[in-house]
Amino acid sequence: MTKLVSSVNQKGGVGKTTVCVQSAYRAAERKKRVLLIDIDPQENSTKYWLNSGELEGELPPEANSINLFVDGAVIKPMPVSSVNIGAKTYYEGQIDIMYARETDLTMIEQADDSQQVLMNALSQSAQIRELGYDYVFID
Repeated sequence: MTKLVSSVNQKGGVGKTTVCVQSAYRAAERKKRVLLIDIDPQENSTKYWLNSGELEGELPPEANSINLFVDGAVIKPMPVSSVNIGAKTYYEGQIDIMYARETDLTMIEQADDSQQVLMNALSQSAQIRELGYDYVFID
């Protein structure tokens, strides 16, 4: 059964991204498959998990978290870079991300009914749950 955990707050700088990143690490250490969904226009989780080369290049549109807000959109998360410590690779194939794009998400954040839009997106969690992750963290 997928566990869906959301770290949301309207104020910035309260630790939302830190909670999600550390939770993803800890779940991956326990050999759990993890999906991190970045819906923050600041893109902090995206910048943390994807290296600068990936951010400058073309990212797969199916992994854009804006798809959660679009009826009928294809959702296909992308794997994050593995962490190499010495000769050992950690988290390979265990953590995927749906990345944020400031331009897309700022429009939603500024909408008059942004809270309702967010709730509608999260209500589509059945589609996310079908992807078979043990944990889904929403930042």
